[in-house]
Amino acid sequence: RKISEGTILTVTQKILTIILGAFGTILVLQELGAKQYGFVVLAVSIINIFNLFLDLGIGNVVVSDIAGDYGEKNLGRVKKLIKEYSDFQIIAGVLLSLIVFVFSFISHKYYGPEIASLVRVASIIIFLNGLRNIVITVFYGFSKFSFLALFYFLESLFKFLAVFFLIIILNGGVISVMLTYLLSPFLTIIIMLPFFFKTRLPLRKIEATSGSILFNLIKAHGKFQILARPLHNSLDP
Repeated sequence: RKISEGTILTVTQKILTIILGAFGTILVLQELGAKQYGFVVLAVSIINIFNLFLDLGIGNVVVSDIAGDYGEKNLGRVKKLIKEYSDFQIIAGVLLSLIVFVFSFISHKYYGPEIASLVRVASIIIFLNGLRNIVITVFYGFSKFSFLALFYFLESLFKFLAVFFLIIILNGGVISVMLTYLLSPFLTIIIMLPFFFKTRLPLRKIEATSGSILFNLIKAHGKFQILARPLHNSLDP
């Protein structure tokens, strides 16, 4: 029953996301034109490239282990795994964001201030994506499909509203478009935080298992995810 409900919610959310995304893209193209929109696509490509190194596919393995351990009531291990994955995402997010931020000064020298500003916004988005990965991984691990559907829908809704307000009403340019990519995950994470903490509520009084679970997980089967994720994305047309 839970799987069927999750499937219905996921399909509904994806349909709404596609509709909102299509309308948002049309509005942006009408206001910016192909050349300026190309600058935004370039900045988004930088985000996508660094996202490969942000999670490396480990999140998929973590989700599987959280679900298995939670089903077996091994809550101490679940708590430890969530903490270690969260630490990993925050540290990786900070490091990768700093790398992109430093790169923005190089892009300013060769490509001008507009591109540099886009890259700086991209550096913040990369860090937010690390926080986003934590929230989504916990929702998946605990099979909270309704929370996941709401999360993805809110992201699409906030992005569409940001496009309408910043681009259509305020007549913003490429920086405003890039800000829509920043505002949508930021606002969604803020709204979904109570649901995140509610999901983790069963772990509140549980003592976390000692030892490094995430590292052992990577050694056991996560290493294949590390190799497969970049390869899959590089070969995906």
